[in-house]
Amino acid sequence: YDGGKINTELHRLILKNVRQPVAVEGDLNAKIAACHTGARRYQELCDRYGADTVEASLCETLDQSEVRMREEIRSFPNGTYQAEAYLDNDGVRLDHPCKIAVTVTVDDDVMKIDWSGSDPVAVGPVNHPFIGTKAMCGTVMKYLTMPSDPTNDGHLRPLIVTAPPNSIVSAEYPAPCDSYGYVAELVVHVLIRALSEAIPERCPAATYQMYAFYLSRTDPRHGPTFIYGEPLDGGGGAFPHDDGASGIMFVGNGDAPNIPVEVLESRYPVRVSRYTFNPEHCGHGKYRGGYGVIRDYEMLEDNLTLQSSTENNQNPLWGLFGGGGTGVARTIINRGQEGEAHLDDRVSDYGPLMKGDTLSMRTANGGGWGNPSEREFSRIVDDVRNEMLDVDQAVEHYGVDRGDVLKAIG
Repeated sequence: YDGGKINTELHRLILKNVRQPVAVEGDLNAKIAACHTGARRYQELCDRYGADTVEASLCETLDQSEVRMREEIRSFPNGTYQAEAYLDNDGVRLDHPCKIAVTVTVDDDVMKIDWSGSDPVAVGPVNHPFIGTKAMCGTVMKYLTMPSDPTNDGHLRPLIVTAPPNSIVSAEYPAPCDSYGYVAELVVHVLIRALSEAIPERCPAATYQMYAFYLSRTDPRHGPTFIYGEPLDGGGGAFPHDDGASGIMFVGNGDAPNIPVEVLESRYPVRVSRYTFNPEHCGHGKYRGGYGVIRDYEMLEDNLTLQSSTENNQNPLWGLFGGGGTGVARTIINRGQEGEAHLDDRVSDYGPLMKGDTLSMRTANGGGWGNPSEREFSRIVDDVRNEMLDVDQAVEHYGVDRGDVLKAIG
């Protein structure tokens, strides 16, 4: 905007440089409308109660949130807690995993969260600005302490978040940050892992990481152009009191639904031949991790291109307190056919995929919580009955008697 009016040249420039201009324009318009609505309603409050009263009420709300967060932190045992994990790579140095490390110090009603030990700024575009890292810390603490309360800046006041200058979690201009979501996801899980030492009764095991992809045809000489993209669901980490959720969206895209099969088949030249939970691996435990999904696609036309944004291809995440890890994500081209190929990394402009080629997209499962030997027998039987687990796996991972399982499932 310029002087309250749309800068049409800048608006046009933005839309010419995104993959889905119609959707982006709709998002921009919705956000602008929300800002106008918020400003109007704030003005109405000031007109009704007076600006001083409104400001005092807002300050009181922030102060109350700060008090509540300090009370929560005070309930944690004082001490120092550490955790670390690795991204598969930064998208450029494919043989160089990127380290994310945190040290958490609880001191009465203050929590210090220090990201020293994380890698320096990456060559590839996975870097995360510090303001985002600080926001993720607030998100984790809000989730673990008072998830249902309205969120505001008061919750962040008791948190002292630090990081070394220009690291992968505190990137500065001109570090490339386009794909910052990979680090944002891992920051959340690493911090929860560290805090699990202090408050194990609140912390879930790790959830699968990012998995999203695009199929496209951008050259009109090969047919009508299109871009089809969506994130895929995966397995949620097990909780201290229950199994993880199956087929849920990864942390950073929690409000983004996938596309129903009927819709995508009516709009794009693909057919979905299989859509099911992924039984290949899950974090077994007293409470098991949720299951990821398998979604198989057949190309119905020639000259399609694949772009994927995936993590957990090489470095699976963890279970907690004896639970199994998440397993890895996989993408398989032409599974079971001549020329079968396994993609163990993100890809850009992979193809061309021709009519009859297939894609098998397989998201990782969630980590388990607790020792598998402590799992309730009825839960094991339910998983076998629902074909999430076969009898051999039940015997192998949970040590149950084969005959007892067969008898229970009838």
